[in-house]
Amino acid sequence: METRKDRMAHKYVPKLHDYVRWHHGKYIHEGWIYFCDQEYISIELYVKNKTCTLTDDLHKKHHVLLCCHHWNWHQLEYVKSRKGFNDNSEPNT
Repeated sequence: METRKDRMAHKYVPKLHDYVRWHHGKYIHEGWIYFCDQEYISIELYVKNKTCTLTDDLHKKHHVLLCCHHWNWHQLEYVKSRKGFNDNSEPNT
């Protein structure tokens, strides 16, 4: 059975819920792909709690995202995947 790492010899196409490293010049950014389309992806660098109390469970955190356009996707390194945003299990490697 072919895994995602086996396919890394081919051009990487980012997918939602992949954990990636972006080698961008002298910087390396890493995080989960939070949004993905044909033009760009957003990489979630970190999450922190909001200081105010809200009743809505979906909006209790600040998400710090980095935009990566499709012309930079060749600089991405696939690390692992998860099933979804609320997946607390061990990610696939």
